[in-house]
Amino acid sequence: MWRERELLERYISQVEALDKGLLSQAELSADLSRRVHLDYSLLRKDLHESLEKIRAYLGNPNDPQVRLRNE
Repeated sequence: MWRERELLERYISQVEALDKGLLSQAELSADLSRRVHLDYSLLRKDLHESLEKIRAYLGNPNDPQVRLRNE
């Protein structure tokens, strides 16, 4: 259980770092003249929702209701 927790916490920190670094750079580098654009705000929303689900699980990993409520 501790190994899982450690890996999930590392995943959270890496995703947060990527969001602030690479994702922000990609957004600033986007070619606005293209016909199709990536919706960065929606992507960030999805990432943050996923991270919140992991944080909820880490808050109480033995409670099956945590997993059910957040799915």
